[in-house]
Amino acid sequence: NTVNRYMMIRSTHTIGVATETAKTDSIIINWTEGTAATSSTGAVFKNRYHYGAQSDGGSQNDTIFVLDTRGAWSRWNGVLPRHLNVVDRRFSMGSSTTTTNAGFVHELYSGDADDSRPISAYWASKDFSLTDIEKIKAVDRLTLLHDDTAATLTINLQSNAGQYSSSVTRNLDVSTEFGVRSIVVEPSITGNTFRMRLSDNAASTPWDVFGFKFHFRELGLMEP
Repeated sequence: NTVNRYMMIRSTHTIGVATETAKTDSIIINWTEGTAATSSTGAVFKNRYHYGAQSDGGSQNDTIFVLDTRGAWSRWNGVLPRHLNVVDRRFSMGSSTTTTNAGFVHELYSGDADDSRPISAYWASKDFSLTDIEKIKAVDRLTLLHDDTAATLTINLQSNAGQYSSSVTRNLDVSTEFGVRSIVVEPSITGNTFRMRLSDNAASTPWDVFGFKFHFRELGLMEP
């Protein structure tokens, strides 16, 4: 059988002083089952580490994660990275497409062609507690400082690790050196922690976000 399976078991025990017999207090079982994923690939280019792999539920490599020098990760969808390598200072990608037109080698960072697939780019911040994490907050408005570009950006605010979210789409073309966007969150998003997620589906129109700010109200301590 070529299907790889594994099982992990974690348990905790209490040993009584009188009997010295272990008593199982709890047990947790996790398992995975399915076909093995396609082998991953990686390469460093322009001081960024690029990791190409198969997404959850995918049938081939279809995602590239990019780690920059500040320790932040970005994600590209719509690319099929079977193999990544740098040849003569050119970043090359062997495609993992399973169509009858398989076998293409693409050069990344060199142009706007996307092999007839829109390439999505994502960026997500860490989770911010804003004040004490045990306090519930409501974010009513966002301020975004960005470069002047023709990109259309989807701005997604999430709270409590994605439990609640609100999204808006804005064009970043302001015809000035940079733009400041004030975005009203309707309805307000409440939670203990908040994160910002930025994305577009056209890598041919890159965008730069210089900073963002959450405008929030404290709603008191969370209920016990």
